[in-house]
Amino acid sequence: MLSRVALRSAAARQSASTALVARGSATDVAGVRDEKNFPRPVRGEPGKVRLGFVPEEWFQFFHSKTGVTGPYTFGVGLATYLCSKEIYVMEHEYYSGLSLLVMIYVAAKKLGPSISAYLDKEVDLEKSNLERRLAQRHMVDWIVTNVTKAITPDQEKQTLDRCIADLAALAPRN
Repeated sequence: MLSRVALRSAAARQSASTALVARGSATDVAGVRDEKNFPRPVRGEPGKVRLGFVPEEWFQFFHSKTGVTGPYTFGVGLATYLCSKEIYVMEHEYYSGLSLLVMIYVAAKKLGPSISAYLDKEVDLEKSNLERRLAQRHMVDWIVTNVTKAITPDQEKQTLDRCIADLAALAPRN
C-alpha cells in the first residue's frame, strides 16, 4: 500500500516538461544522437582466464595469501566438499555425461585430424569446380557480347533474308 502511495507522489512531482527536457538533451531536433555529450557505450575486452573459465583476478588474490597452488587447492577442496556433503549429487546421469565427454575428447584427438584433412580436400575440390564454372560463364558472356557487337545491320539483314528463303524452300508446297 505504501509503495503505491510513494509511486503516485513521485509521478505527480515529475512533470511532463521535465521529461521532455531530459529527452531533448540527448538528441537534437533532427533525431541524431549527440555523440559528444552522450557517447555510445563500448563493450570492454574480457579479462584473462585460466582453465577456460576462472578469472585471472582470482589467481592474483590467492597468490598473495597462499602462493601459486592456492587457487588450485581451493578449487579441488571446494569440489571435494560439494561432493562429500552431497550438495552436488552425482547420479547416473553424471557418469553418463562424464563418459560421453571422455569419448568426445578421444574422438576429437584420434579422428579429428583425418576428418579435417578429408573435409579440406572436399572443399578444395568444390572450390576448383566453382572457379572453373565461373571462368566458363565469364568466357561465354565475353564471346557473346563481342560477337553481337561485331554484327553489322547489313549482315543481320542478309542473314535474316537467307533464313526466310531457306524456310520457304523447306515448306511443303500445296
